[in-house]
Amino acid sequence: MFSIIVPVYNVEKYLKKCLDSIKNQTYTNFEVIIVNDGSKDNSQIIIDEYVNSDNRFKSFIKKNGGLSSARNYGLKYVTGDYILFLDSDDYLDINLLEKLSKVDSSYDMVKFKTKLVDENDNIIKEEKTLCDSKEVHLQELFEIEYLEPAWSYMYKTSFFIKNNFKFEKNRLHEDFGLIPYCLIKANKVYYLNYYGHYYLQRKSGIMNSSNIEKRIEDILYQFDNLINKIEGIDKDIIKIFKHTLSIRVIYFMKIVPIKKQNYYIKELK
Repeated sequence: MFSIIVPVYNVEKYLKKCLDSIKNQTYTNFEVIIVNDGSKDNSQIIIDEYVNSDNRFKSFIKKNGGLSSARNYGLKYVTGDYILFLDSDDYLDINLLEKLSKVDSSYDMVKFKTKLVDENDNIIKEEKTLCDSKEVHLQELFEIEYLEPAWSYMYKTSFFIKNNFKFEKNRLHEDFGLIPYCLIKANKVYYLNYYGHYYLQRKSGIMNSSNIEKRIEDILYQFDNLINKIEGIDKDIIKIFKHTLSIRVIYFMKIVPIKKQNYYIKELK
């Protein structure tokens, strides 16, 4: 069974589409753990409609604590064999769970592909194909464009719980701070050459200048935290890991005002 964790915060405009994409899955053995992270709009009314009509949908309400807090909260209620994370303004391809159910159970993680869409479902960008569906190794994985988003993978529950994986609270770029580490810890990872996820690029969600410094400070924090976690791992893997993380951080540097770039580049070095 699949456990799908959906954090919700003030997304009444997009929530039905998200939850319908789960409800209409061709594979029906799943549970949906919806964590209302202190929404102030009508999100809970929508959630209640699904909970009252389908016992696979479960509702939990908590004080607002951010995305990481909501995901970590949802993990406490997982009963399925596999975990997926889905942001409440995104949605799934209706065949995704069916495709994932056919992957051998020996894999700790399964990577599937995503499409970036606008609010009218127009495709802005498609994730490039890495290879045909197969088992992949770290060096191959680190070439993936959407490497760190939590919603881009399926995780074996026993693997996730055994390693006590948690998203860092009160920090931005929480996926960057965890998912690369999950990949390092996984014994086997499968790449599913299938577009299973639709990532909504909201106009209101585009990165704005007011939090640029916070974003950069937090990604440098996540970088340091990741590096500190991997002591004792094979030196060649560490070298690849550091190189990949550095490239990711440099990518984010392009949003920094030019007058501040030298400071952040120095910090990265």
